[in-house]
Amino acid sequence: MRKGNLTGKIFGIALVLVMIGAMVALGGFASQSQILVGAVPVEASDRNVEGLTNTGVHWTGQCAFGEGTPFFDAAQDMCDAITTASGGQLELELVPGGAVCAATKEFGAVDSGSLDFAVTGPAYWQDRFGHVAALFSQRVGGMLPAEKYCWYVSGDGGDLAQEMTSSYRVHFVPGAGVLSPAEIFLHSNCQINHASDLQRLKIRTSGDSGAVLARMGASILYMPGSAIRNAMQRGVIHAFEYSTPCVNWDMAFQEIADYVYVSECRAPHDFCALIVNSDRWDELDADLKRIVEEEGSIATLDQYGENQEANENCLGYFEDYGGCDVQDLPQEVEDAFLEEASDYYDEEAAGDAFYQEVLESLRSFTTDGRKGDFDGDDDIDIYDFVMFAAAYGSELGDDNYNPVGDFDDDGDIDIFDFVNLAAAYGT
Repeated sequence: MRKGNLTGKIFGIALVLVMIGAMVALGGFASQSQILVGAVPVEASDRNVEGLTNTGVHWTGQCAFGEGTPFFDAAQDMCDAITTASGGQLELELVPGGAVCAATKEFGAVDSGSLDFAVTGPAYWQDRFGHVAALFSQRVGGMLPAEKYCWYVSGDGGDLAQEMTSSYRVHFVPGAGVLSPAEIFLHSNCQINHASDLQRLKIRTSGDSGAVLARMGASILYMPGSAIRNAMQRGVIHAFEYSTPCVNWDMAFQEIADYVYVSECRAPHDFCALIVNSDRWDELDADLKRIVEEEGSIATLDQYGENQEANENCLGYFEDYGGCDVQDLPQEVEDAFLEEASDYYDEEAAGDAFYQEVLESLRSFTTDGRKGDFDGDDDIDIYDFVMFAAAYGSELGDDNYNPVGDFDDDGDIDIFDFVNLAAAYGT
């Protein structure tokens, strides 16, 4: 989330929807509802909801966040989309965190059947699965949001998540949930020009990013968001991280820190997953399962695009505020942070085969840096999009198949490759 490249990313996200529409208009391409999930394609207009085996199914689920938060609103939109697509045959009622069980403890309630479903972060499951669970939410220095989405729906992410949770009565719906944009790197009352400047700071943070900053010499403190303002004003901390530009703006953090350092490297995204009690899932007929998968996946991608645009606007509010200086994190600091993060994850993976498998899957999914560069000019621009459109829908062996557009190397060029191309636009 550097200031200079946000517009390109927003444009890329918009092109996902615009070019899908153009492809459908030109003919020969599947609709968005057909291609977002690797299930048998079903047009929304073709679904015979009156003939569904299940009728009048009502699920109660909990979001890990409270009403009025961006996470809850996005989760509610997803639930509404699924309910509408099913013709009301499957109704998803969503309640805020704490309504049925303690917020962030939804996994256990879904497993026990106290909840039929939940929208909650895998990072909250570390009490059951260890540190590897956090990788399913976010990874320091990891993928961009659209890439994480593709990892779930066309890479190994969905299968690995289901493998992790296989001993529980929980079904993981790949790619469905809430996908948030990158967070602000740090708000600070001290300038950060070099990596060594972090050594003298007391920083409110937690999780993997806190561990990495501690390795770089910072003093790490954790406190709830409600305590940050007082701690900054009293000098208990010099800097803090919290969330995305919109959330931080609503918290009025522009009033308490002199500098806002922008970079995607600390938290490039966050993901809260849609999980369903496995008994409730097994009771659904094939068509309703497909509706949950398709509409959940579509809603996740749609809300991400909306949130990304909103957060670009919110970053502009910080820039226009006048009381804080918005800067890109210096490249030296970002490079040192990423190098330290890589070493940290290598050490975490040592001796843990499953952690190592998940980490390698995340890393290898985006290692081919020249996918998408059809004309070989070392950038991905509108000309590459035009050439991608010519190859869209092709399979290995077709005359128009081009491996440059097959981001996940699965032998065809589909919506998952398209989302990756949009994520890389402008690079």
